[in-house]
This record gives sequence, C-alpha cells and structure tokens, in this order.
Amino acid sequence: MEREKLVREQEEKDKAEKAKKMKESFGDASSQWEKDKTELQNIALREKKKEAAEASKEKSSAENAVGDEKEDRKDAKRQDRRKIPGSGMQVTSEER
Repeated sequence: MEREKLVREQEEKDKAEKAKKMKESFGDASSQWEKDKTELQNIALREKKKEAAEASKEKSSAENAVGDEKEDRKDAKRQDRRKIPGSGMQVTSEER
C-alpha cells in the first residue's frame, strides 16, 4: 500500500513537471491574444474614422454642388430674360 502511494505521488510529480515544461515552452498565449485584440480594435476604429471623414467630405461637396446648381439656374433665368425695347416689359425664353 505504501508502495502504491509512492508510485502515485511520483506520477503526479511527473505530470506536474511535464505541464510546467509545456507551459514554459509555449508560453502564456493570453497576453498575446489581448495585444492582438487591442490592435485589431484600433485598426477598426481608424477605418471607421476614415470612412466617416470621407462621408463628411462627400456630403459637403454634394451640398456645394447643389448650391452651385441653384446659382447656375438663377444665372440662366437672368440671361433668358430680355427687355422688349421701348415697352419696359420683360420676356422670358418660354414666352418667345
């Protein structure tokens, strides 16, 4: 019975030593996982900011284009209007 106890203790010691060696050789991966996770989150955040900036640029350029288009229409209407000499009346291109 004493002999079985000693064999069991030796097996447990060997098992613990083997586990320790495995851990030393492969290291603790959880810290590397955390680093990788943080880096991926940072990359995703940068991409979102970049997309938001581009969307903002596109929106402002679209608003400027709409404003320019309105000005162009006003200018076109002003050019289409011509006074009839001597009458003081204005005629648009649609009435001609």
